[in-house]
Amino acid sequence: MGQVKITFYGGVGEIGGNKILVEDKGYDVRLLLDFGKSFKIASQYYQFPIDYPSSLDELLDLGAIPQIENLYTREFLARRNGDVGGEEEPPVDACLISHAHMDHAQYISLLNRKIPVYVSECSYSILTAADQIWRTRLETNFSGIKFEVFKNGQKIKVGNLEIKALYVDHSIPGASAFILYTSEGPLAYTGDFRLHGTFETLTSAFIDALRMEEKIIALIFESTSIFRSRMQSERNVEDSAGILASACRGLVIADFSSTDFFRFQTFYKVARKCGREIVITERFAKIVEAINQYPEYRWPGLRSSGDIRIIPDAQRRERWREEMRRRFPDLYINWDEVRKNPQKYIFCTSYNSVRDLRTIKPEPGSIYILSSSEPFNEERELAFEKLLNWLEKLNVPMYRIHASGHATPHEIQQLVHETRPKVIIPIHTEYPAVIAGFLQGLSEKSLIPEKGITYEIQ
Repeated sequence: MGQVKITFYGGVGEIGGNKILVEDKGYDVRLLLDFGKSFKIASQYYQFPIDYPSSLDELLDLGAIPQIENLYTREFLARRNGDVGGEEEPPVDACLISHAHMDHAQYISLLNRKIPVYVSECSYSILTAADQIWRTRLETNFSGIKFEVFKNGQKIKVGNLEIKALYVDHSIPGASAFILYTSEGPLAYTGDFRLHGTFETLTSAFIDALRMEEKIIALIFESTSIFRSRMQSERNVEDSAGILASACRGLVIADFSSTDFFRFQTFYKVARKCGREIVITERFAKIVEAINQYPEYRWPGLRSSGDIRIIPDAQRRERWREEMRRRFPDLYINWDEVRKNPQKYIFCTSYNSVRDLRTIKPEPGSIYILSSSEPFNEERELAFEKLLNWLEKLNVPMYRIHASGHATPHEIQQLVHETRPKVIIPIHTEYPAVIAGFLQGLSEKSLIPEKGITYEIQ
């Protein structure tokens, strides 16, 4: 009977929401791989951004998090039992976070504070910044978490289990994959990755490390982009956006995730080539500052660039906002300046909110560049429809230019072909059977996991 068992509590039959329990009886270790928010469940019961979960019990009742005794912090359980007290002994020894996207990391806020949470240096800084911005919410209060920070290539010991953490390329800095040296043999988890981004050499180094192993007993890998893959690189985005920005006589509005630092770099380059300044919100600037702490991601910096501008996105007197305004007073501009001189700027926003668009009311000749993932669920489709309605009202055309943060099917094929794992386990996708069929013959077995089911690996 196998000593290694895996239970999937999220990330199966959906994009994101990864929560994977790995148990190694041979080493007497239990750990979590990621503990993220399920956007699928959230969209069924809540209306972002005005409605959020009100309690941990509510999330348990909805099946958004697993029913595991003593897994969660008593700070939130106290709402039910009326007694905070100390934390109970947790049922797992550690939680490994692959990267700081909320569908992989957000629900660490709920975990028992005795559980050490392992994150990369850059992921730690991003999560710390997110904690300062959104701490008032149940889902994003990371205070009291025992973070253990690792560097690229570092070996981690959880009990008798050794783990190697290796950085990979994704749309957010600090993304990591893990090799778990279990009592049955090496087990690998990719997190989210790609081979066509700014730091694709990191992913190649991870694949090389797997090739050196005698036999990978199982490979758990993301396969988001089964039907959404585009053969575009970050350089393609830069070239295409540059052509559009050079020809634009009004405001260039660039829509991409505030954690996609590499896309920010791309539009920053475009702005400089076109003689424009790039405008970001305070929240975006806070994330940029967090990432700028690390030499490999230090460019462009808020202070050193000279052509980055910050625009207030709220009037609330929060400590982190006051600190930003104190440190960078000369970088701030107001909405009127953007409206009066649109040809001077590239304004960065996010398409899941039309508030910025309504505030600016861009003049004729402006363009909207959608440079993020297309909608993949009903809630995002509805938000996207509202965006299109406002663009139509304001006579602003949209262009779509994007390089995915996720591996294409052929990049996944390269990973599996070069590493030849015994068992392949596709997750983080709505179509696991499709990618398993596409990879047929490259492994001894493919496993299509179901939520809450425990599988033996040997």
